[in-house]
Amino acid sequence: MKSYTDVYKDYMADVYRHAEEEYSWYKKADNLRDAVKKAFLSEDEQGKVHSHQHLVGRQRLALATEIALERFDNLGISSFDNFNTIYQFVQSVSAEVHGFGQLATYDTTLRIAKYLGCELQEVYLHAGVILCPHN
Repeated sequence: MKSYTDVYKDYMADVYRHAEEEYSWYKKADNLRDAVKKAFLSEDEQGKVHSHQHLVGRQRLALATEIALERFDNLGISSFDNFNTIYQFVQSVSAEVHGFGQLATYDTTLRIAKYLGCELQEVYLHAGVILCPHN
């Protein structure tokens, strides 16, 4: 069994660079509203839905995006000051869209956080890996 340090080193060596390249697309948003839209739609530069969200489907992603943008317009930028508040926002949207699950919630949060330059503080492990929102 690998130690957490080994898992971290493997991630940094094998995954990190690719993941950061992927996030660069989301960082190119014109503004925070656009970043929220891009994050919820889960599409790459070619318009292809991210593999993690392909089972969610474009219809549910579009519905979640619509709800998120309505809420964003009412909340404003100050509601996005750390990873935790972004996660709570995304989670409130996902609660209204059946099939927009934990992975979609986390991925969407991370895309918005990357746009804003928010860093994660803790990692929690379960059946998969989820980074716990903490700031």
